[in-house]
Amino acid sequence: SAVWDKHGGDSAILEVENRQNVKLNQPAGPSACTKGATCIALAVVAGIYEKEECINSIHGAACNFLCGTMANLAYHVTEAKTFNANNSDVKYDMVLVHDSSYPKVHLKTLKDMGVRLLHVDDSIKHAACDGLKNTTMEVDCTAAISLERKVNYEAPEFLIQIMKLHVFTMKEYDAIFSFDTDAYLKDLHEVKDITLRYLKTKFSLIANQRGLSPVNAGYFVGRPNSKAIEIWLKDIKAGFTEKNGWANYGPIAHTWPRLWRNPIHRNEIGGWTFLGADRDQGLLFHIFALQLQSLGLTNGHLWYGYDKHVPIPKVAGTTFLNRDWNLYVRHLFSTPKPWDEDACKDVKHEQFVYFTRAMLPAVRENFEHHKIPMLQQCLSRFLNNNEVCK
Repeated sequence: SAVWDKHGGDSAILEVENRQNVKLNQPAGPSACTKGATCIALAVVAGIYEKEECINSIHGAACNFLCGTMANLAYHVTEAKTFNANNSDVKYDMVLVHDSSYPKVHLKTLKDMGVRLLHVDDSIKHAACDGLKNTTMEVDCTAAISLERKVNYEAPEFLIQIMKLHVFTMKEYDAIFSFDTDAYLKDLHEVKDITLRYLKTKFSLIANQRGLSPVNAGYFVGRPNSKAIEIWLKDIKAGFTEKNGWANYGPIAHTWPRLWRNPIHRNEIGGWTFLGADRDQGLLFHIFALQLQSLGLTNGHLWYGYDKHVPIPKVAGTTFLNRDWNLYVRHLFSTPKPWDEDACKDVKHEQFVYFTRAMLPAVRENFEHHKIPMLQQCLSRFLNNNEVCK
């Protein structure tokens, strides 16, 4: 079966583990799911790229990013609890998919909040290390996994980003709604409606389209899927090249609009050079469009680029959905982020107002009386930005 039976998928998981020589963990911790209810996982995938405990200070890129992740999870687990208390037909769990780099003290804090934890086994990263040999990254992969010493920043980032596909192993859920740390769900009732609508479709995945890439990995909704997982593991083992993509798939038939002049966004005929091609976005495209041919795209009718409309080319395996499809996510994919110091000092970003105002009550409730200095500083950052960004 392409989709694991949520009540009997253990054997399928073991088969994939044995064939690919990896360990595929499941979420740990109490679940809000009840018999007869549609169960949805709200999933955030995160780690940090440096060996930092992030206990006494928010300063530094790793600890600053961790502040944003903790705030995001505090907000969504609070929203999920409120929703679950008033609904019986649909239940949400908040799940953090993390690797060994995530500080243990903060994992305990999240567990106490009610966040379920899915630890990505290092065997997944070791599998990906074989594939790294086919990239331009020259790095000590063992050091990149352990973070025992400074390594090429790109390698730990790569290893964390490719973990995003692990969400499709969560066999106990009917659907998985995955989103980045810099995204938040505006209304879980709307998310419920769109997810139930998705479950009636034929698509293995529904994601957003934003022109710089055939699929945006910032947020998407999908189902547990054994075929997708097996392709993912084969892909990361085989590696990526700009000429042939993942697992030596071959040239792709379409190019993507060149809207930015940055060299990393260049587009060559038949080349895998779109934004994120060598990471999560390329993996999602290769697996769900080119291999499973079961990708639905929202906002795919066109890309509003600068002063003109740029049409998005259709690709086999993708379907552009009607304009009434909306995944109800606010995604702040640019920089600075709302949790950055002086985020609104120079430019007042309208999205920051929504983000900080929405998250602040949950951040205050969960961090205000906490003894970890970093979380106290994180709360102060949100309080300050909430005032400045008004």
